[in-house]
Amino acid sequence: MSTLKQKTLFIFLITVFFVFTGRSEAGVVINEIKLSPIEDRFVELYNNGSESVDLTGYYLQRKTLTSDKFSSFVSNRYFEAKTIESGGYFLLSKGSLGLDSFTITESNSIQLKNSKQEVVYKVGLGDAVDCGNACVPNPEQNKSVRYRDW
Repeated sequence: MSTLKQKTLFIFLITVFFVFTGRSEAGVVINEIKLSPIEDRFVELYNNGSESVDLTGYYLQRKTLTSDKFSSFVSNRYFEAKTIESGGYFLLSKGSLGLDSFTITESNSIQLKNSKQEVVYKVGLGDAVDCGNACVPNPEQNKSVRYRDW
């Protein structure tokens, strides 16, 4: 093989390597959860990717320990026209969403779905069976559990 062909092949391979290994899809994870006191309950999302994520069409579901299916927890209307920048956070709580209640309790499974109804991230608290990405202990009174802890 000629030197020119070798150099061309080498440049091509390096380009392919950097295009595919340098590409990082933005990923939204459930970052932190707090259950008590009731008025301070929240779920925090975090974008650990390198690009902004448009949350339009996303929604949050929960499943209790005694249920066999997930039900709506935070509907997609609360995610309309919302974006999480790379390294940014999005807080979901009674106060931040203007809700009358924010029902999440011990041993719940929580899943975030995108506009294609695909599970983006799922976490199970306490005795939850359906954990997905992580099984974590129920948060202690007046404390939260964080992604870095699981």
